[in-house]
Amino acid sequence: MAEAIFLAIILLLLIGAMGFYFYSRMAYNEKKMNLLETILLDMKMMMEMEEVPPPLPPRKENIIISAPEMVQPSDVEELKAEEDVSGYYAGVIESVAAESAPVERVPAEAHVDLVDYESMNRDDLAALAEKRSLRVTKRMNRQTLLTLLRESDKNSSVPSEQVDGGSSAGAPIDGSEDIAEAI
Repeated sequence: MAEAIFLAIILLLLIGAMGFYFYSRMAYNEKKMNLLETILLDMKMMMEMEEVPPPLPPRKENIIISAPEMVQPSDVEELKAEEDVSGYYAGVIESVAAESAPVERVPAEAHVDLVDYESMNRDDLAALAEKRSLRVTKRMNRQTLLTLLRESDKNSSVPSEQVDGGSSAGAPIDGSEDIAEAI
């Protein structure tokens, strides 16, 4: 009888161990499933929160409006001899001179005083000097910049108001009368 009790206890322990094993495996699988459900739910929420990008506009195809046309000989003005060329250019220069308003010439020395450097601060003077392509360093003070700009005005044949961005429309270029006469 002792053997039967011993066998029953072993069998009972074996069945208990198998029950505990299956119970722990089921609990483990349940935790894995809960984790997987949480991840899937987070992904779904993120996708719903994202803005839906606007649909792409329909693709436009290249449309050819018209085929290229050849230049007709009647559309081309021919200049045959050199006399015609010089006459053509002289006519162009005269027509431009006739269309533009007469401009009063002022000597270059008079332009020097048109810019009031004394009312400008150091930054404005530095910007003006850089616009005139003068070498400016950070160490230069206001007096140095004033001297540099005044020397530039004395050495420059370009009026300072033209360098400053003033209107030079219609102003004749020096020597343009000589070019017109030579042609």
